[in-house]
Amino acid sequence: NTFEFEKNLRIQILIQKSEIYFVQRNYKEAYFYSKQIYDKAPYQALLYSDPGDILLAWGKTKEAKQFWIKNLSGPELPGKIKSLIQNKLDIIKILKTK
Repeated sequence: NTFEFEKNLRIQILIQKSEIYFVQRNYKEAYFYSKQIYDKAPYQALLYSDPGDILLAWGKTKEAKQFWIKNLSGPELPGKIKSLIQNKLDIIKILKTK
């Protein structure tokens, strides 16, 4: 259907924008676009443009951790995404102990 195609195209464009800003270390802009993706398509955001990853790279570890915990305790996530988020939380925990 045309609507789904257009929605997916917009999300892909937002993912690309977020990636470009992330690579440029412009985390404020990368986060802005990532949050737009998250608001429209949370699963895609968590897989391809995770706001938590951007927060972590931005030096906002506490906010990244809170974001991921909120997503783990929120609506049912596919196992792949849940496992990915849990791995990120485990890594933060390990790094904190070193």
